[in-house]
Amino acid sequence: MRAQCDKSRVEQVRNKVAKLKRNLLIAENKLREARESLLASSDERLKKTLGFRWRYERQVKSRSLVTEVIPVLAPPCRNIAVQRFHDRLGFRNIAYASTKPSAGDRCSMHHSVVTDRCKTIVKKELSNSSEPSNKPRSIANSGYHLRRMTSKVCAARNKSSNFQIKFKTLRERLHYLEAKILKTKSRVEIADSLIKVLKERLSFLGERVKAHEVNRRYRRESMQKISDLENRITIALNKAIEVENLEGVLETRVLEIEDSIEVYNMKIQRAQDVLHRLNQGKIPANTCTVTMVFRRISLSSQFSFKPPLPVLLQATYCEESD
Repeated sequence: MRAQCDKSRVEQVRNKVAKLKRNLLIAENKLREARESLLASSDERLKKTLGFRWRYERQVKSRSLVTEVIPVLAPPCRNIAVQRFHDRLGFRNIAYASTKPSAGDRCSMHHSVVTDRCKTIVKKELSNSSEPSNKPRSIANSGYHLRRMTSKVCAARNKSSNFQIKFKTLRERLHYLEAKILKTKSRVEIADSLIKVLKERLSFLGERVKAHEVNRRYRRESMQKISDLENRITIALNKAIEVENLEGVLETRVLEIEDSIEVYNMKIQRAQDVLHRLNQGKIPANTCTVTMVFRRISLSSQFSFKPPLPVLLQATYCEESD
């Protein structure tokens, strides 16, 4: 019963270890997926930033939109790549007031400042140049493109902030999964040590079970021997009882024989007395024999030796002669 309980405990521990291993594999898969998603998001963000910069530089070079450095109210950027991009384009970050507006207000304010500056630049160019040229259109187009680019920069900044938030959450998730993996590994190690201890106990219990089986086999053999001895003892007792019964029968038979011997001794004594009397009476020997006398005496138990024996002998002699 104890061995069965230990086996059930070992099975429970094995199931727990298998469950922990499955959870560990699931956690490792989740960690791998988180790393892949993090790398993909960072690569995508980098590609988007580089692609936006490349497109803007290509557009500037092809259309020659920027003729002079224009101070633009651009929001402060926390991304280093975007900040370098702004510095390269010549944007100047103007400090905000103590109360910072929202992203939409900043974009609208930025657009209004850009349009006002573009209008002033166009007026100056028109007043300075007497001949018509394509500069006002290019400058106006440059303001439109600048507004478009700044809006794209704001959108990229918002996306970068979102990606940073996602990156933080994924990093926290990664740390949580790593801590969970460490905990599961420690639990697996504890379970392995417990399995080793239980295996040792199981082997010890197996040895004890084998010893108990050997003792049980010896006990069975001894019980079989005891039962055989009991059967032999019962048979010997029955034989002894039969022998005692036979001894009793023989004793009774011996007593009967002794009684019959005494009777025959008495008869012999009487016959000798009769013969002695016959010898004293001088009766001829051929009249009757001793055997005939004993036969007569044994056959006729109703006669006693006290009546006159010559009458009996005479009667027997007469019968023999006839």
